[in-house]
Amino acid sequence: MRFRSPGNPVRENSDHLFLAYMSHNFRNAVHNGLAHRLKPLGVTPVQMAIILRCHTGDASTVTELGRIIPLSVALISRQVEHLVKLELISRKYPEDDRRVAHLCLTEKAENMIPDFLRHRSENEAALLAGVTEEEKQALVAIVEKILANYQRTQNRNGPTLAG
Repeated sequence: MRFRSPGNPVRENSDHLFLAYMSHNFRNAVHNGLAHRLKPLGVTPVQMAIILRCHTGDASTVTELGRIIPLSVALISRQVEHLVKLELISRKYPEDDRRVAHLCLTEKAENMIPDFLRHRSENEAALLAGVTEEEKQALVAIVEKILANYQRTQNRNGPTLAG
């Protein structure tokens, strides 16, 4: 496979650039499209992900969010702080351990969930226009294999996606 930038000719001996280039552009297309749709709500895709993970019960602390969102805990912590200022998340401290703050969604955040899900679906639909169901399934299978390969190498060599 040869590397081709939009509007530029194919370059020889450029196979090593293809995956990095395509994955970066793919990520930007998903992220930027969603960011544009979320802008009127005053939140970013990362903030939406935090709210949705808290809403589904997948995470209730910054540490738990750090295990499932592939960003640094420091970045997630800053985003949580911003969400607290926006009055979308509140912190609750258990009586028996005041070191760990549990994150709770406010009513304002809960009311935004349907909008988040709609915007996420609309963004994906726009990006996947013209892609068959078979192609979507193949894409998911390929990405899962690539991530599993990465996870295996990182388990032997260092940090994981979420680390």
